[in-house]
Amino acid sequence: MLKNISYDSWMDIVKTMYWDNWKADTISNQSIANFLVDFFWNSGFNGIKVPQRVMGLKDDGIVGPNTLKAVNAGNQEELFYKLVAGRKYYIEDIIKRRPSNAKFRNGWMNRINSFKYEK
Repeated sequence: MLKNISYDSWMDIVKTMYWDNWKADTISNQSIANFLVDFFWNSGFNGIKVPQRVMGLKDDGIVGPNTLKAVNAGNQEELFYKLVAGRKYYIEDIIKRRPSNAKFRNGWMNRINSFKYEK
């Protein structure tokens, strides 16, 4: 059934349910925006909560003014690599709690490592 969804429908889903949820149009660095939306796409609200923790914010899973301010403030390259490290830690924690997920580690890490920081 899902394979029958049109490309335009998929793009609408990604835009309205993931991109807009992260308010990614207001994120000043495209690399960070792409990474955060992908994290949310693959991990649900943990893709918002984990970055909030990384940035020292309340991890409420809501992208509000404080979250956006933290995303757009300071050294963007440094933040990008902190977010990458936080996502990797999140993956390792999943595997620690459920060792049978270790079979997915390489794929998950390859996906994370495919993101590169650009100014």
